[in-house]
Amino acid sequence: MTATASVYDMDTSPARRRESPDMYGMVPDSGRAVTFAFMFSICFVQLINKGIAMALLYVTESSWMWWFIAGDMAIYFIQKLFRRDFTALFPVPGVLAIPVSVIYRSVVKVVSDFSGSLHFRNPYELGGVYFSINLVMAQCSVFGAVYLYVENFEGDNKIKADKLWKCVSASVLLWIVMFRHFIFNIINPEYRKTFWSKRTGWQQSCSYFLDHEDDGSRILVFADNPILWKSVAPRVKEWTLANWGAWVDTKPDWFTPKVVSTVPDEFIPPRFLSGLGGQKRERRASAKMSRGGASARAEVVGSPA
Repeated sequence: MTATASVYDMDTSPARRRESPDMYGMVPDSGRAVTFAFMFSICFVQLINKGIAMALLYVTESSWMWWFIAGDMAIYFIQKLFRRDFTALFPVPGVLAIPVSVIYRSVVKVVSDFSGSLHFRNPYELGGVYFSINLVMAQCSVFGAVYLYVENFEGDNKIKADKLWKCVSASVLLWIVMFRHFIFNIINPEYRKTFWSKRTGWQQSCSYFLDHEDDGSRILVFADNPILWKSVAPRVKEWTLANWGAWVDTKPDWFTPKVVSTVPDEFIPPRFLSGLGGQKRERRASAKMSRGGASARAEVVGSPA
């Protein structure tokens, strides 16, 4: 219920739909109760199937479960490193980004494995294509666990093989039918691509600057870890230095103290930096950014919830 409610609330949030229309908006305006029911059912069956797989591996040979988890996690981190997508969203300084990213990525992977939360298809998390692959791998692992249990478990009260195979087959089939129907018959069609998108977190961060024309959207690049958008940092710096004076004079609605506090000193013209307190200026928004994602951006730009 937590996974479903959080995804539903994020996807239907007007602020998130304005800031990231390419990610949020899959829930249609009509039939939302049915959409919620399918999202809940998919998460529920995902949890059952993943739990069965882990339980069977553990009772058969506990070390097999831990080896499976370690191997699955290793594959996840390898593909993140290969795609230059290891660093998490949080704007933490320097080398702290490494341990924070390891912890955060690990937690996200485990939660995604067991809940199947559709939020984790976000480029900042697992990403669309790996999220879908991960879901399929979770279902396949059930059959592998059953096979190992049937062939190797020798304890008392062993579950009959035919009963176990029928049970897990029905459960996996139910998940497949619901997931397919959800993707192709319930959500808004233009959001199907988010389930096989190859976009990474750093590409998403760069897109805030590269794919928008209005300054209010481009400024959101500062909400992310600078490592993610370092490839466009020179262009971002050139843009802020050239336009900061105009923003100070015109004071657009989005140019708030919270926004200013997220901009590093080197991206602000020196003549304006002294009036902001230099290195001592307030960084409250950076703390808010650590909560991550579009919700933090909504707070920074003052968008309505």
